[in-house]
Amino acid sequence: MPTLNPAITLAGNLADFNHDGFEIEAINFLFDRLDRGNLTVDGDALYIGQQAVHHYTWRDKGRNRTCSMFFTYGNTPSHLTVYGLGKHCGDSDKEYKLYTWVDKKEQLYTLEPTRSDSRFRSLLAPN
Repeated sequence: MPTLNPAITLAGNLADFNHDGFEIEAINFLFDRLDRGNLTVDGDALYIGQQAVHHYTWRDKGRNRTCSMFFTYGNTPSHLTVYGLGKHCGDSDKEYKLYTWVDKKEQLYTLEPTRSDSRFRSLLAPN
């Protein structure tokens, strides 16, 4: 089983869950790409206080699995903090089933602020 790079922090309650080897590989892969400078982060960000948290989904076609991560990254020194970990679900690229820094169980979240399905909680701060 792979081990988490020591330069990576799982925030809040996220550290309390047992993560499988695939998830650890995905987090380490994300850190390596960011550390090498060959990943552009774009798209919607969620905010925890004033901190912009970004999203990346790692796809392993050979294993037919994905792992979505919500994170912050700084490079002085290099450090990755993961706030949400899980996978896409639903019909949109903006719906996730995640373990997060705040919940003690897996929850459904959305980056779509107008999502009408009450099962999905918004990850984006209201404007």
